[in-house]
Amino acid sequence: MRVQLTDLPPVLARSLGDLPKPYSVGESTVLVIRWPSNGSAPTLQAVVEPGAGAAAEQALPFREIWSHVATAVADGGAANDVEVLVSKRPRQRLPDTLVGLTDAPELVDISVRHRGGVYLFPRSLLTDLEVTSNNRAVLIPKRVVEELLDAAALAGLFAPLPLWYLAYASDRPPDLFSAQRAEYDSRFSARGQQLV
Repeated sequence: MRVQLTDLPPVLARSLGDLPKPYSVGESTVLVIRWPSNGSAPTLQAVVEPGAGAAAEQALPFREIWSHVATAVADGGAANDVEVLVSKRPRQRLPDTLVGLTDAPELVDISVRHRGGVYLFPRSLLTDLEVTSNNRAVLIPKRVVEELLDAAALAGLFAPLPLWYLAYASDRPPDLFSAQRAEYDSRFSARGQQLV
């Protein structure tokens, strides 16, 4: 995705949650964006320059990112309006406006037209759709899908799903039932009580 301040060259960035584990941001610059789902212009909230090889939680401690989420909620927004982006461009090579970010948030232009999240489509929009096919499937053309996404967002049937929290969440096994059952057995069995 490209993040661009008005009349300045674009900055290539990706979501913090898209980084491979262990979510090391290296020498990249971290951008905290408030990206409202209601279609309002996104604003840049903070610019963080981590040290070399820093993990995301060292570069941007959870308490700091959570303060941005709390501010968004206190201002009447949603908690999922906040997204954290990472740019490989070091802070020294960012536009001066980004480096000298003041207390007033800067408006930004994000080139991604459809943000990741959950889009709900009314049944009325899903009838008589144009389709194409190949030798494996029947497909809906990209243009039609984009129109559906736009219609869902305009109708308020969209909830963004930011991915930044993945860098702060602990790993859980894919089979949660077995892990919880084993923990329950160790705590509440006769043998487990002796160990506690």
